[in-house]
Amino acid sequence: MITYRRMLGVLVLALLQLRYCMNTMSTTIVGHRGCGSSDPGGSSVYPENSLYSFKKALDNKIDGVELDVWLTKDNEVVVIHGTDDGLLGHTLLNDKTSTAKYIEELTVKEIQSYHYKEPWILTKGKEFYGKDVNVISNEYEEEVKYSTLSENQKLEKVKEYDQYIKAYQNVEEIDELEKIFKEYFVNDESDENKVEGAKSLEDNVDEIVEEENIEEENIEEENIEEENVHEENVDGESIEEKNIKEENIEEASVDDPNVEASTDMLGKEIDENMSEEEFVKSIQCEHCKSLYVNYISKKNYDVKRKMLLAKFIFKFYHVPLLTDILNTYKNKLTYDIELKGTKENLGLYLLEILKNYKDYKFKFSSFNWVLQDDDIKKKIFKNKNMKNIDYASYPYDNLKKIDLLKVLRKNKLNIPVALLFADDEVMPNLNSILCTMKYYNADWAHFSYRLYKKPIIINCNKKNKTISVDYLVKILHKNNKKIMIYWGTEDKDQYDDIIFYLKLNVDSLCPNNIELAKQALHQVHNN
Repeated sequence: MITYRRMLGVLVLALLQLRYCMNTMSTTIVGHRGCGSSDPGGSSVYPENSLYSFKKALDNKIDGVELDVWLTKDNEVVVIHGTDDGLLGHTLLNDKTSTAKYIEELTVKEIQSYHYKEPWILTKGKEFYGKDVNVISNEYEEEVKYSTLSENQKLEKVKEYDQYIKAYQNVEEIDELEKIFKEYFVNDESDENKVEGAKSLEDNVDEIVEEENIEEENIEEENIEEENVHEENVDGESIEEKNIKEENIEEASVDDPNVEASTDMLGKEIDENMSEEEFVKSIQCEHCKSLYVNYISKKNYDVKRKMLLAKFIFKFYHVPLLTDILNTYKNKLTYDIELKGTKENLGLYLLEILKNYKDYKFKFSSFNWVLQDDDIKKKIFKNKNMKNIDYASYPYDNLKKIDLLKVLRKNKLNIPVALLFADDEVMPNLNSILCTMKYYNADWAHFSYRLYKKPIIINCNKKNKTISVDYLVKILHKNNKKIMIYWGTEDKDQYDDIIFYLKLNVDSLCPNNIELAKQALHQVHNN
């Protein structure tokens, strides 16, 4: 009997360990802006959100990448982070007037006219990131200093970097880019096929399609107490959306997603009669022109192939379209797409693009969503004539807030939706979080890694309540919700932080240091 009990105990322990390992093995690594932020305070040696940054993520064999998208003035979806107030940001070689220009007010040609500058860590950030973590000993060889600066000191560092004008050049990887070009864009059968294979997608918008009406479904959520209230009055759609004018978008006329027009901001259309001299003159970016003259032109190819290779490589030095990334890296990565800006129809353009990439894995996320609360809805229904409603559990600007996720909830492509939570705001109460996730049909909640570094204050209706991070994770998992932990622009990943969240069995990590995250994940698996 004793032997049997011991054997049973050993078996139970083994099953628990197996369950733990299976849970941690499911944690995915999604590179922040590719392989980290290159803004002031960032640690990436590659321009963030660039084709180079996503290549680094693929080279490191992580699961996927997080990227930021905006809708331009001419309705193109570009990948760039920008500033909190919508400006171009600090990662491009801007002229004096462009620094005050908003992304949404520029055309894609205007945005792509700027070359990437050298990342901050290679220039003004060297003093802050002289040495990295020693993973074996799990100790930092040099204390991280940037996070200790005051806000005014950080602003000074940003100004210094804004004035930095050295262009980013990465000639060491030209041969590797050439391999990608050959693998994905060149068909060896004929020169004509090579030209066609090297073209990239350019969405031509022709027809108008109306946004689909979205009907709210009754989705059962654990731990949310619901009353039987008439759907016509309480439903989030009928109360908060019936007076919102639906956005119209022009339907993209998309052919093969691997086919693009051969004209872009870097040169005139390549035709059979264009000479190499004419092509060089047509390159508008002086830094790319230098790259062609000093390196690409020396390749032992015919002129047409050198020009096609050049136009492909030039894309790595300028803000890419979303389709540039998808066409280059295919479905070898998953894509966590963060929506930014003020144009609430951005999601509709994304759906038009992504319908052509059906075997790819996507996720939508944004900080721009509107909090929902069943208690508030019930008050509105029961007190139709009330002028002063208690919005204590709402953000102060809730009713005027930009909502980038509304058009994507229950989207026709069944792409998952995530709510991004800022780390500088008091969180709403758990009931509101779950109610909001239900409204957006959101499977994911994304939180800053700082979640455990300070008390988690839940903003309840009458008073604030503090809960632990493991309790929050437990409640969300109990309600079949997934959790991603992200590191922001100025956050330098630390080994212990990553290990902490891996042991909590969060579903995904979005780090700046993807190599460190891989090492931590490997250690957890081995233990």
